[in-house]
Amino acid sequence: MLAATEAHAAVTVVGPSSLGTWQPFFVDSTVTQAHSAIGGTTFVAGPAGQPSGTGSAHLVTSPEHGAGGTGLRSTGFAGTPLSAITTLTYATHVAQTTSARFPYLRLTLDLDGDGRRDDEIFFEPADQAMPALGVVPQAAPQVSTWQTWNARAGAWRSHGRLAGFPPRERMFTLDAIVAGAPAARIVNASDGTGGMRIVSGDVASDASFDGNVDALTFDAGSGATTYDFEPEAVAPPPPVQGRSAVITPVSGTVTVTLPGQPARDLRDVGENLPLGTVIDATRGKVAITTAANPGGTPQTAVFYDGAFTVFQRVGPRAITDINLRSLRFRALCGSTTRAVTRAAMGSPILRAARRRPRSRKVVASLWGDGKGRFRTKGRNSAATVRGTRWLTQERCDGTLTRVAHGVVSVKVKRTGKVVTVTGGHSYLARR
Repeated sequence: MLAATEAHAAVTVVGPSSLGTWQPFFVDSTVTQAHSAIGGTTFVAGPAGQPSGTGSAHLVTSPEHGAGGTGLRSTGFAGTPLSAITTLTYATHVAQTTSARFPYLRLTLDLDGDGRRDDEIFFEPADQAMPALGVVPQAAPQVSTWQTWNARAGAWRSHGRLAGFPPRERMFTLDAIVAGAPAARIVNASDGTGGMRIVSGDVASDASFDGNVDALTFDAGSGATTYDFEPEAVAPPPPVQGRSAVITPVSGTVTVTLPGQPARDLRDVGENLPLGTVIDATRGKVAITTAANPGGTPQTAVFYDGAFTVFQRVGPRAITDINLRSLRFRALCGSTTRAVTRAAMGSPILRAARRRPRSRKVVASLWGDGKGRFRTKGRNSAATVRGTRWLTQERCDGTLTRVAHGVVSVKVKRTGKVVTVTGGHSYLARR
């Protein structure tokens, strides 16, 4: 269940120039900012095997400043009811720790709705191997390996007497905490600091810590989001003609399905993906960049309001084919193969049925906007653009091409005829 949830999580890249609501912090035992030379939180590449992207957040404390700790905090979860959280996971990789403590989660809570801090709860990996009664145990913390922690299903401790619970003496599930404090919400502290924190695993003044965190996944009912900590947003490598395309989200939500893999959301920075990848832009816009020639000259067009796959041959003037996905065509429109065969054999009833107008029901649509050697392909025609904005629509009665502006050449598959469609006009290649 966890793997299925994360596979469809939206990915938000967090790095030095794209912190969003996140903020690295590093404080010493007197709660003052400490110099980065003796520790702190930075964004780095690796360690290898990280669950998302190519980097992570690196948490380091030295013995002189271990008491304050270091980590990341976010103000973006304020107001979230504790009861609404359905997914809360994160991953750790620890190289050095002077105790069994690993990076832990810390939530600041408002219990009575006044918007002020009333208590804090902690999820610590060291507690999960022998958790509270009724909680499924998780793996014991291990150094030099990535581990993913399910905080939503794990055991938590409280800082104060949360809902009458003794502070830090017992462990409770989030469900038990919600049952005792049903109004509990995440709240930011009065100084504006975040209501959710990921904190290094040591607090003793003589302790040192060196570890990494990545892929915090959170869902409170509106869809899971994975926060992918990266050293910087790195552009994907350029496309290779006949092999790959660079797929970059423009707006909304775009999912991709690579051959043999489950569907997932496209990364914010874009990705170089193999041809044949299924791209679903029914709820967003996506830019497709391919190599116009074997030398790699890029060409880009934007597509939206539909699902499709990308194919391309190799050659000096190779066309990039954008193939509409119309998987429900037969279910919505029926199959006429048998009817056409019987009509050809002389059935007058079926000949008459074949002459009746077909339904204009829309099965699939796709808008395109751009120029270059791009061609959208439906069941009955292929539309090659000359720099334009156009709609390809799969209907029960045929494939419709409508041009908003510019010029499109439509080739009818059944006859081979080529029709030039200009802005403000459309053409239906009949089924």
